Amino acid sequence: MVVLAEVVCEASTVWALEELFKSKRETNLWEALSAGKKKRRFQDICDKYANKIYTAASGDQITQAAF
Repeated sequence: MVVLAEVVCEASTVWALEELFKSKRETNLWEALSAGKKKRRFQDICDKYANKIYTAASGDQITQAAF
């Protein structure tokens, strides 16, 4: 169950980033970031690169949220 939960969270993160770029009409930028020779994996929102991209695109400081 733990493995399945992790996979779902990772899939949700990628989906959310893709939808964020679609809403900003930046699909070409998303395709460039998520594909190519040096393909990055954006499943982990705590990854410093994924977090910077999310924060820059959304303006949401998710690492500073009081949960």
